[in-house]
Amino acid sequence: MNQESEVRVWVDAPISKALTYSCAHLEFLPPGSVVTVPLGKRKSRGIVFCVGDDSTPSPEESANIRIKPIDEVRTQWPALKKERLKWIEWLSEYYLSPPGPIAMMGFPPLDKKSGRSRKHDVVPATQGELETPWKLNEEQATVFSGIGSQLDQFGVHLLLGATGSGKTEIYLQSLAKVLENGKSGIVLVPEIALTPQLIRRFSMRFGSDLIAVFHSQLTPREKTNQWWDCVEGRKRILIGARSALFCPIADLGMIVIDEEHEASFKQHQGFKYHARDAAIVLAQLLKIPLVMGSATPSIESYANALSGKYQLHVMKHRVESRSLPTIEVVDLKNLEESGGNLQHISASEQTRNDSHQDDSAEARDTNTHSGTSAKKSSSSKEDLPWLSPLLESKMLDRLRAGEQIALFLNRRGLAQGLVCTGCGSRKECPNCTFSLTLHAKTHLVCHLCGYFENYNFLCGECGEYQLMPLGIGTEKVERELALRFPSARILRADRDEIQNREDTERFVDAIEKGEVDIVVGTQMIAKGLDFENLTLVGLLVADIGFNLPDLRATERSFQLLTQMSGRAGRHKPGEVVIQTFNPYHTALKYALSHDYIGFAEYELEQRKVLSLPPYGRVILLEIKGSDEAATKEWAKNSAATLKQWVRGRESFKGIDIIGPTSAPIYRVRNKYRQHIVLKGLDSQKLRFLAGQWTDKFKKTRLQLSVDVDPIDMM
Repeated sequence: MNQESEVRVWVDAPISKALTYSCAHLEFLPPGSVVTVPLGKRKSRGIVFCVGDDSTPSPEESANIRIKPIDEVRTQWPALKKERLKWIEWLSEYYLSPPGPIAMMGFPPLDKKSGRSRKHDVVPATQGELETPWKLNEEQATVFSGIGSQLDQFGVHLLLGATGSGKTEIYLQSLAKVLENGKSGIVLVPEIALTPQLIRRFSMRFGSDLIAVFHSQLTPREKTNQWWDCVEGRKRILIGARSALFCPIADLGMIVIDEEHEASFKQHQGFKYHARDAAIVLAQLLKIPLVMGSATPSIESYANALSGKYQLHVMKHRVESRSLPTIEVVDLKNLEESGGNLQHISASEQTRNDSHQDDSAEARDTNTHSGTSAKKSSSSKEDLPWLSPLLESKMLDRLRAGEQIALFLNRRGLAQGLVCTGCGSRKECPNCTFSLTLHAKTHLVCHLCGYFENYNFLCGECGEYQLMPLGIGTEKVERELALRFPSARILRADRDEIQNREDTERFVDAIEKGEVDIVVGTQMIAKGLDFENLTLVGLLVADIGFNLPDLRATERSFQLLTQMSGRAGRHKPGEVVIQTFNPYHTALKYALSHDYIGFAEYELEQRKVLSLPPYGRVILLEIKGSDEAATKEWAKNSAATLKQWVRGRESFKGIDIIGPTSAPIYRVRNKYRQHIVLKGLDSQKLRFLAGQWTDKFKKTRLQLSVDVDPIDMM
């Protein structure tokens, strides 16, 4: 067959190579076209990757396999451009994932409809005149000049800006120049930070007619309509979570990533890509700038800026010379009669880590309060183990002043779990090695798999009716606050209360209108929210996450402490109270002084010693199975095979095979999890080894997955 009448197609199936099909019966079919092809006994969508040529016989021809014709060309879908095809090819090769499903991520869930209804606009119509650009301060002007002078070329710009330093204004004015040049822009934000506040800010500047939004709460029809508006050039700025990157928006001229450090930019299921790294490669192929901003950049990004791979722009000060909030620490260990529940939280999940202690005079800052001394000034009310006298006093002051308070606790529910006072056993999910959380005093929920059962006090181990709630959650804090401050208007913000965009809009609207005095929430209230009257932030048990068995635990803790503290005093003088059992933890030490650079230098030094990212590369191989013994045995044999491959081979020199080990969360949805870690300096060698592993063992009945550059190993 004349190979010009053949095309290679990435099919929407878990197949790692392009398949060859005949197109002799069709007119010229350019690469990037969407087609329907036969695949076994069914039909599959696919993307034409390339047209065959005489110099490269197809794998099917070489094997004397009959080449089937393409069934249909989906002419209603625009063809992907060559830069997008090269990008998909890179994503497939780098993340060891089939290219077809990746390519199809760039298309909407439904077919196009003519005369689409505009009844429910995703982006509310702009009211009144558009906002004029703000006058930039000296720091902002320097950063804007550096970015604006390089709009016609590839470059990665890292904005290291304190919370409230005006990074969003840099994004807005940079994108305005992009639009002036006839181009469009993509703005990636963490899903949790994709709030009405952010969308409103962009709409007020550019007009709602130019703004499109992608996020998980859109209906399939809404997402399809938004997609077509971008592809056909009606919408020029697309704001969305990581999946927005795959939309082939017309004339893309800039990519912005806000809060680039956020873990939600990494996809954890299926195709395990990192949107930040994927965006950098796309920008490089398109020869356009990429702007990333954060008050707490990922350690990898900061290291790349130090090495010159990225351009570093530093903004140390808040806009209008507003001061950063003052931070005070309460040592919960010293609170008299602090109650057993909080102590249980600390003992079970935050084991004291001596390597993260600093007992120097500098670390023992005068703003670390002893609960014992503070106790003397407390009221006669019944003590709440999670509420220190210092925090309570400051809350009363802010309530009297008519200002707002945010209390942060990264635990939902009434209690973190249940323990039997008779035999000491904990109530765990029957499907996962994970404690059940008490909700609404009536039912227990697993936050991993969704398992649900009624709460009846019965211990399944000893048969005694002695199960008691352990620890606290946001629901319990909300209830106890209502008793402590009966006249205060309290709002809880966690995934139990805020489940869709309507809930989010009501939450933001209530705070902005002053209808709320105290917000109690999980990490969703730490993400990019800006409330004018919020002047006090309290972190109730800051230890959660300090000592998790993960290489980025300290980094994440520092980021969360800094980001949550940054919600306070963005328009008025603010204060932060951090309650902790470990007041000398490294993350807290640097967060107290708002010292990101000091923390990053410390963390880089620790990782350099262990050849951890960014100095080394890591790939996580995960094996899951329903038979515990068989899964362990298979993982053991698999690791032995890997070690045998590596042993004595010069091409694999410097690669370490670690494991197998049981995952920290050992069982999820009745699947037992084993981990093997590949560690070394050369990413290409590691990926080649991981690819050989999946090819050799792909026929096993166990579930295998490869995570290149994992951001956690839980």
